[in-house]
Amino acid sequence: CEPLHRAAERRRPWRPAPSSFGVSFSVSPTMWRIGVTLLLWALHADAFYLPGVAPLDFGPGARVQLKVNKLSSHRTQLPIDYYDLPFCKPKKLHQANENLGEFLTGDRIENSPYMVYMIRDESCKVLCKTVISSKGAQKLEDAIVEEYRHNWIVDNLPAASIVDSETFITTSYNEGFPVGYEAEDGKFFLYNHVVLKLEYHTVEDGLFRVVGFKVEPFSVQHEFLNPDQSWDTIGTDDEEGSYPPLKTCN
Repeated sequence: CEPLHRAAERRRPWRPAPSSFGVSFSVSPTMWRIGVTLLLWALHADAFYLPGVAPLDFGPGARVQLKVNKLSSHRTQLPIDYYDLPFCKPKKLHQANENLGEFLTGDRIENSPYMVYMIRDESCKVLCKTVISSKGAQKLEDAIVEEYRHNWIVDNLPAASIVDSETFITTSYNEGFPVGYEAEDGKFFLYNHVVLKLEYHTVEDGLFRVVGFKVEPFSVQHEFLNPDQSWDTIGTDDEEGSYPPLKTCN
């Protein structure tokens, strides 16, 4: 499936020295199943400080927390708690608000299972497999119809989206990225493969600061490199990194 949307960023002051990650989900034709993956590129950008929010410094290989906020829709104006939909969950779920303002505005920011590490290029990592019930599939379909969007956060920077057309590319901020899309034939597609791009600034030797966060979603029917492997032969609770390699990412 061709992606309808790419995704986005917000920034802080820095000098040139960036990088980015990617993540992938998979959907089977008979049941909706989810898995996830990761990448990095060099980029350049300008930035600003968000008053009252202190950025974090990370050493090489340090984990960079990816957090999730409520899903939002311009059509309904009614937010949905992220894990009310059947997305991959961490083993231990907890709220992860970053400052008092997030509590006061009613944001429900929670941790996620994404394993992202500073200056570590990774690609095609399966995050999890989730077998989705008919009720769960209906929730996802409703979220797509109502144009709900993911709102992810890295070090207090929200993911926004880059919208492509044949004639221009538009970068929008604080908009997140869509759950999926409805094709012209009326079929619904879940964005189950995501490329994360994290831009960073070198603060000093051995320390780096995240200054930009982009997410580029795709809908991909993944296949394993080994033809004897299938989504039916792997468990839903396998550890990250234990999944067999995917053919569709190579």
